[in-house]
Amino acid sequence: GDSLRLDRFQFSLDARIEDDPTRGAGFFAVAPRLYIGFEAIEKSGWIGSQATLSDTVFVKIANPSALATVKADMEKLFSDPGVRVTTAERAALDAIRTFNYLSDYLGLVSLVAYLLAAIGCGYLIQTFLQGKRKEVAILNALGVGKSRAMAGYFLQVLILSSAACVASIALARVLGPLVVQFVRPFIPLALEFQMTGTDVTMAIGLTLVSAFSLAWPLLRRLERVETKKLLNEDNSLDMDSRVRWDDLLWTLPGLIAFYALSIGISHSWKVGSIFFFASLAIVISR
Repeated sequence: GDSLRLDRFQFSLDARIEDDPTRGAGFFAVAPRLYIGFEAIEKSGWIGSQATLSDTVFVKIANPSALATVKADMEKLFSDPGVRVTTAERAALDAIRTFNYLSDYLGLVSLVAYLLAAIGCGYLIQTFLQGKRKEVAILNALGVGKSRAMAGYFLQVLILSSAACVASIALARVLGPLVVQFVRPFIPLALEFQMTGTDVTMAIGLTLVSAFSLAWPLLRRLERVETKKLLNEDNSLDMDSRVRWDDLLWTLPGLIAFYALSIGISHSWKVGSIFFFASLAIVISR
């Protein structure tokens, strides 16, 4: 009964469709779909020689088991290559395949966010350890070896990283359902928020691997600085700027985990490898 104006025409809404299964291949939509009769379309003049138009005819058959035969018979009726005969199952598979591609892309986007977070975390860890350099010197002067002091600070980094991971998981568990509720009207598929034990385990594992790969090489560089330099009042003292190959070896667990994630999320050795080496090149160049 409501009225709706499109262009210079006034339309009356006859009904509202609560469930439209034909939107399975429609993907995202920013507004509801409108169904307008052919007569109104012809009078509107919207369809002209420069318009892109496709007609879709939905056919319901009485015997679903004969679907393949009906499809083959219908294809023989049309010689125009622009006419396609597609089953509902095939259309659903195409839609699922497209959403899988989108999911892979969003997964790689999440890896970019993870990489940026790891870079920021590296700076935080470096700042934290530089602030502890005088404490390391004092402990060393009191007879506590640098290795034991390094182990204590490394344990602190792991505890802080684990606490941040738990907080992030809790926040995602709270905000996830809210995000799904927000985007659900714009997506023609039923979405549900899920957080499995595998997801939680992977998040904790990535956190620990990242903390290890970032903190341990920095700790090794701090360990090589002489005690008298550590006691220096100059706060700009850098932790042994010489980067040795054995320091870089400790970053391998993080790099291997990131490479495995790139391939696993993209479901392609080629795409995952290109993404990994491109990301690595960007980080090194900076």
